[in-house]
Amino acid sequence: MLSTERRKWILDEITRTGQLVTSQAASQLGVSEVTIRSDLDDLARRGRITRTHGGAVIPETRTGVFDFEARMLLNTEAKRQIALAAQPYVHSNQTVIFDAGSTVLHLAQVMPDVRDLTVYTPGITTARQLLALEGIDVRLLGGRLDPRRLETVGSPDEQGIKDVLAHTLFMGIQGIDSDLDMVEQSRDVAAGKLHYMRRARTVVLLIDSSKWNHAALAKVASVNELDIVITDSGIDESVRQRVSELDLDLVIA
Repeated sequence: MLSTERRKWILDEITRTGQLVTSQAASQLGVSEVTIRSDLDDLARRGRITRTHGGAVIPETRTGVFDFEARMLLNTEAKRQIALAAQPYVHSNQTVIFDAGSTVLHLAQVMPDVRDLTVYTPGITTARQLLALEGIDVRLLGGRLDPRRLETVGSPDEQGIKDVLAHTLFMGIQGIDSDLDMVEQSRDVAAGKLHYMRRARTVVLLIDSSKWNHAALAKVASVNELDIVITDSGIDESVRQRVSELDLDLVIA
C-alpha cells in the first residue's frame, strides 16, 4: 500500500471512530508501528489530526462543532443501545450527575418516565435536552464555559458540586488505555470527571467499543474504581475478559 493510500485509510478510520491506536493500525495494515507513527506525524503537521500518546484523534475546532455535531454522529447505533441499557439505572426520587459526554447525551434522549429526579450536569446540550422532560429538576453546574466542548469546567467550588452527594454518576470518557485507565485529552475535563466520581455513591460508565485501547493526555481514574460499565458487543474479547475479572458489573448492550 502506498503512503498516500495508507494516510487516506488513517484519516477515514479516525473520522469514522474519532481516534486511532498506532499498534492496531499497524496490525491491520501489515506495516510497522514506526511507519504508522511517521504517517501520523505527517498528518499532524498538516493539521489533519491531533497526535496523542499511542495514536491520534480528530482535531477539535474552536467552535465546538466537533463535540456536539461530529461526535454525536460517531457510532450512533452503539451509543443508542448503550443508552437504552442504562435506563434501568435511572430511578425516581434520586439525585444524579450526568456528565457532558455524547453517550450520556444519548441517555438524556431516551430517559425513562421518572418523577422528582434531580440532575446535575456541566453539559449545555444535555441540560437543554433534560429541560424538555417532566419530573426532572435540572441543575447546570457553574464554572468556565469551554466553547469547544459546550460544557462548564472548574473546581468543585466553582462548579457548585462540592457539597452534592449523588446516588449515581452517569459518565462517558474519551478513552480507556491499555492499562485500563480512563483518559481525556483535556486536563480540565479529566479533573472534573474525577470530582464527579467522588460525589457519587455509584459510578456508571457509558462507553462504546471504539474507545477501548485509546490513548490521551490526562488520566481520570482506573476502571477498577467504577461500579458499572456499559459497552457494546464490539468490545475486543481480550479487553472484555480483563474487565470481567474486575470487581464491577460489565453490561454488554
